[in-house]
Amino acid sequence: MIEAIIGREHGTNRLVMTMAGKVIPLSPSGIVPNTVSSKHCQLRVDGGQWTLTNIKSALYTYVDGIQIESKRIQPTCHVELGVDHFAVDMSKVRQAIDQAAPPTYSIRPLKRVWENYHNTQIRMQLDEKKKNVNRMLTGVLSPISMILFILPYVMKVEMPEWVNVLRLVIASLMALMSLYFFIQSRRGLKDDIILRMDRLNEDFRSKYRCPNPNCKHFFGNQPYDIIEEMPQCPYCKCQFEK
Repeated sequence: MIEAIIGREHGTNRLVMTMAGKVIPLSPSGIVPNTVSSKHCQLRVDGGQWTLTNIKSALYTYVDGIQIESKRIQPTCHVELGVDHFAVDMSKVRQAIDQAAPPTYSIRPLKRVWENYHNTQIRMQLDEKKKNVNRMLTGVLSPISMILFILPYVMKVEMPEWVNVLRLVIASLMALMSLYFFIQSRRGLKDDIILRMDRLNEDFRSKYRCPNPNCKHFFGNQPYDIIEEMPQCPYCKCQFEK
């Protein structure tokens, strides 16, 4: 848990936050009115929950325009101090809190994102291999069917009737198979592997990111096992909950 006191610094009239014995400036010097006390409000951060408390009843603390005594807030809330409604720069407060105790975010949802991406890639590669086999069969069956059909005419050999029937059946089957594989190949062109991979990569890049909403840095093509071994985000330094 982190506790900090926000107030006006004597002698400089700047707004400061005192935390663990360290004074952190929140405004330039000489701009904070005297209606802001040196110990005006307390900020407590516990497990990601922020609570702002007005220290004395004679002082005034406002959150989003409403006077409060103690209230759970978000880092994006608008905080003002004193009757003059001096605004607190919450971005500097959040930065100081994050440095003191980096926020923690769960990376477990990224496991499913990686598995879906990796497994889909494998399925697409296998599908493409099957299509290549079909294309090869088309190329092989087409000439075979033609040879079976014209061979007797080329050799000028009289075939028994049953052989002619069998030859015609085999040639017809091969022609139908060739036509089937050709149609399947043409259908595959409508959903080309390159376009499918592009859509897959775009979806992956949008989801495989740091869970910190203030970071959202893309982790690249690093497997989830590697991300899971990291104690924190290499970019924003937030802690990973696994």
